[in-house]
Amino acid sequence: MNRRLFKILLLVALVAAMGRPAAAIAGMAPDGAASESIRSILDRAMDASGVPEGPRREASIGRFIDTVYPLVQRAGEARSDLRAARKLHRLLHKNLFLKYSFDTPGLPELLDKGEFNCVSASLVEGIAARWLGIDVKVAEGPRHIFLRMRIDGRDVEVEAVMPDGFDRPWDGARATGFLVAYKLATPEELAANPGAAVDAYRQVRPLVDLEEAPAFLRYNRAVRAIEQGEALEAARQLARAVMEHPAFLEHPDEIGITFAHAFRAAYDAGHFTEALEIAGLELGALPGRVSSKDRLLAAAAKRVEELSESGQVSEVEKLLDAVRLEHPELSTTLDRATCTLAVFAAVRIGDYDRAERLAMRFEASARIGSGASLSAWVRSHRAGAVDATTGVAVVR
Repeated sequence: MNRRLFKILLLVALVAAMGRPAAAIAGMAPDGAASESIRSILDRAMDASGVPEGPRREASIGRFIDTVYPLVQRAGEARSDLRAARKLHRLLHKNLFLKYSFDTPGLPELLDKGEFNCVSASLVEGIAARWLGIDVKVAEGPRHIFLRMRIDGRDVEVEAVMPDGFDRPWDGARATGFLVAYKLATPEELAANPGAAVDAYRQVRPLVDLEEAPAFLRYNRAVRAIEQGEALEAARQLARAVMEHPAFLEHPDEIGITFAHAFRAAYDAGHFTEALEIAGLELGALPGRVSSKDRLLAAAAKRVEELSESGQVSEVEKLLDAVRLEHPELSTTLDRATCTLAVFAAVRIGDYDRAERLAMRFEASARIGSGASLSAWVRSHRAGAVDATTGVAVVR
């Protein structure tokens, strides 16, 4: 062996013995070139987890970095990207991912108590992998997400919630056990058609960039809010989730069912103002859905009834004007269904100008002429109105 070849081989051996070059994570550290990108993801993740903007959020981001980045540094000592990513997975489960909790909504619970679910664990491991310089995407299935890393020219799947979930084969027995353990399928569903149930969770939708992954935290937060009786908060989070991850709209039934649950909770509780706002948020997120339109009309009609009974006809008119402005395709139906009740309420409190406007609104929606019309009925009452104090007829 000549001296030159010997020196080259010796240099290669020394580099291998030293592990992955420091350059592998240079620029990816919290103060490096990738800092702005990762901090932006962390900011959105903390917002989606309900951590308010300001000093508290900054402290939470700092705590995340102080907790996770040392594990990244330890993993980065491995000799290859694959070994580093595998070591990172083990370190996260040993030091941070301590207890699986299906209902855990966000990052604070993970940092405080080590509680995690597929969304929080995937997001944390994805950020950590990016710190290592690894290309990582989020893979989305029904009610579940996991990671797909591009390492050494091949795709490596990572079930972040499982201690042995790094680059493991997805065989039948292991897959069915996973689905039951993590509440993604029931034993009955698996018994009926185990192959279909397992395959459904590997039919991955288009991969999601890490930047959009906080939207899944927001979706989880919405589901949790419904369970806690906070229907309007749930709808607001759902609307934000759709805005931050528009691919949710590719599966409108899933997001629509969650909106429907929020609406039903408010409507059944008689909170028609909340129900109306929820329906508006749903229609904004899922325009054109017939069921969304039906819910808005139902809530608006109940709210008109509520306002009319309490004599707040000015608020009725504002509501009808708002629907005409924001949802003109629904305005005629709502006017036809509600204006008569509002007209009677306006006459009852002596607000004849508004009563006439509402009557004409009803006639336009119902295509009624000006003969023996609601407007004529209002005018006759106006002409024969009696002052409640003097008992004298008053023409208004």
